[in-house]
Amino acid sequence: MRGIGLCGMTVAGLLLAAACSSGGTPSGFVRVKGVKLSAARPSGWQAGSPTAKIMTATAASPAADAEVDLMENFLAGDSKGSKDMLVDTVETGPQMNSTGYHRTGTKSIDVDGAKAAVRVDYTFNDAKKGPCQAVDVGILGKNEQIHAVRVIWQRGKLSKKTVDGIVGSIKAS
Repeated sequence: MRGIGLCGMTVAGLLLAAACSSGGTPSGFVRVKGVKLSAARPSGWQAGSPTAKIMTATAASPAADAEVDLMENFLAGDSKGSKDMLVDTVETGPQMNSTGYHRTGTKSIDVDGAKAAVRVDYTFNDAKKGPCQAVDVGILGKNEQIHAVRVIWQRGKLSKKTVDGIVGSIKAS
């Protein structure tokens, strides 16, 4: 019986580790690199041009129904962030810039190279794409600056495995 218990604990530990960011690149993915962040994207996605000052890298699916965006240095000047500011900071943009925003989940996660990180899952309606889902990972960097990785997709267009692969690949420097 003791062997079964130990085996069960080992499997539970492996599952827990898989739920956290390892910073690795899953098979079939390539890295998108910003200045302070990097994340994996499916290899068929194309790198794009950042559309905002804080966006340092972006990539989109061939049908443009999903994307990953790296956003860095949310705070102005020498301002310092904290773990307590992560959810409010990453949630402000979607709340202000979309309709029908609804948070569906929030949890602390580990991100390689970060002091703290939080995953915020939500749904919203986009004027061009229609009903969408998204995950924002708010990251407190070692310099106490706040960064984020955002994954957005039209509902039903991206698998949980792909989303979790992107989130699990995030690295901060």
